Amino acid sequence: MTNLCQSDIKVSVVINTYNRAKLLPRAIESALSQTHANLEIIVVDGNSQDNTGDVVKGICGSRIRYIRSESTRSVDCVNLGFRLSTGKYIALLDDDDEWLPSKTEEQLAFFEQLDESYGWIGCGEVYIDDATDREQRITIPSLRGMIHKDLLRGAGRGVSGGTTLMFRKAAIEAVGGFIDISYSTDFLFYLKLSRTYKFDFIPKVLCRTHENHIYQKQRGSCLPNNLRSIERKIGWNRYILAEYQETIGRDKRLGYRYLRWLSKLYTSMGDKKKAMSYLCQAIQADPGKVVANLKLIMQVARGFLITTVGQ
Repeated sequence: MTNLCQSDIKVSVVINTYNRAKLLPRAIESALSQTHANLEIIVVDGNSQDNTGDVVKGICGSRIRYIRSESTRSVDCVNLGFRLSTGKYIALLDDDDEWLPSKTEEQLAFFEQLDESYGWIGCGEVYIDDATDREQRITIPSLRGMIHKDLLRGAGRGVSGGTTLMFRKAAIEAVGGFIDISYSTDFLFYLKLSRTYKFDFIPKVLCRTHENHIYQKQRGSCLPNNLRSIERKIGWNRYILAEYQETIGRDKRLGYRYLRWLSKLYTSMGDKKKAMSYLCQAIQADPGKVVANLKLIMQVARGFLITTVGQ
């Protein structure tokens, strides 16, 4: 049952954007169309070089607050949005996605029924191919409660994308915002939050997540696999292993995916010593993954064989 005072509860919507003036209005309009009216919409522009500022200012709506950041980094922009938020709850909305009209109202009502041990909630999302305007797939979370170990393990359906999530502001303030690492910062934030707070979700599609759009090549997964990108990935994996070493130490299998990835990354860099070190650590962490370990051994061996032959 919806809380009678729910309409008095403010929800802050943080939209981080950079050079996506042609898609941004769709996201903003979906926020403005929410059935829950008590929203503040904060658009943080990471110093865009297109006409993003003019587009935002041209959209009617007194609830929109446009902030131009000097930093282009998403971690800085999201954290700025967090700091400026004044709502009891904060929801992230990616600039290329959109919410269904009842998303905020339904999540707020659900959140209000949970105790303060729950710091964040999600919902389902439908993926849309913008090139064909067709639905591709639907994702619904499947894990509830303390899902920290599940996330560390790489459980694929624990949490959906950032556009599906709503956070208790007090929880964000307690753990801090996004971590200053320039790779998959959202997942690092989920790991940090899940160490202290429970997660829950509404098993219903309330978001439309768009793919294959005109800015698709800006996605992190589409960036070139150059030396800088590899170094960022190495730093990301090593950070997780160090930050959560106590938890991983109690169950070494939780570190398997990061050790395995580090072995492959160092192989691609030609660092045989570190590649072999992480290969051995991965096998020791989970010797039961026989097939995966054999594949890893072959990948590392093939990588150095190709390097040796090419010299």
